[in-house]
Formats: sequence, structure tokens, C-alpha cells
Amino acid sequence: MNNTKTSAPIDETIPWTSRLLDSAGLPYSLVFGTLSLWLQEAGIGTSTITFFSWAGLGYSFKFFWAPLIDQARLPWLSVKLGKRRAWLLVTQVLLVIILLAMAMTDPKQGHTALMTMALLAVALGFTSATQDIVIDAYRIEITPGFFWFVFK
Repeated sequence: MNNTKTSAPIDETIPWTSRLLDSAGLPYSLVFGTLSLWLQEAGIGTSTITFFSWAGLGYSFKFFWAPLIDQARLPWLSVKLGKRRAWLLVTQVLLVIILLAMAMTDPKQGHTALMTMALLAVALGFTSATQDIVIDAYRIEITPGFFWFVFK
């Protein structure tokens, strides 16, 4: 019987899974923990700041595109790295780019800058949710079955 799951040794699986789960939580906490405070300190009105909560919809609807991400292969990277690692690389690079763009955007500069910040926040939410999908799938593939309850 040929087992198609790849398993890393237990001593390698747990630290890698823990690091991946930590990296998945960072964008989420940055968007929902600090963005509203940053906008408030920039003098943006409360009614405008509440619209930024739409950035979190990526997490609410990730079950829609999780099957698509699970089946999609990135043309060159999937061959070199494997399907899960390719998606991890792409999502993490995108997250870094989006976070840097958000850091360089000053919402005090006017309507265009505020709109840019809102679009970046939504992109961050969806990219972070996509990374979460990939990490969950990767975690299931590399973690031996008797450890699944630890990382749920």
C-alpha cells in the first residue's frame, strides 16, 4: 500500500508547524489590533475606521476559495517546491509587500492615501486568510495523525 502523505519526523514537525502558525497570526493581529488605533491617531473619523473592518471578510469567507487553493498549482514554483510550499512562499512574499506598502502609506495625506490604505488592508486580509488555508493544509500533511489534536 502506497501512502501519499509526506511525514516529517516528529522532532521537525512540531517546531515548523508552530512557526507557521505564528506567522499566520501576525498579519491578522496587525490589521485588527493596530490599524484602527493608527487611523484614530491620524485623525480619521470613527465612521470611516469602521469601514476598515471589511478587511476581515477574507477570514469569514475563506471556505469559498479553500478548495480552489487546494487544487491550484503555481506553474513553476509547484514543480520546484511542491504545491503547499509554493503557495506559502507566494502568500508570505505578498504579505511582506502589502505590509511594507501599508507602512509607507500615510492616511493623513488625503482621500487617495486613505483609499489606498483601505485597499491594502483588504488585500492583506485576503492574502493572510489564503496563507491560513495553505498552512492548515500543510500542517495536516506533515503532522503525524496522533498529533493533529495539538495543532487544531
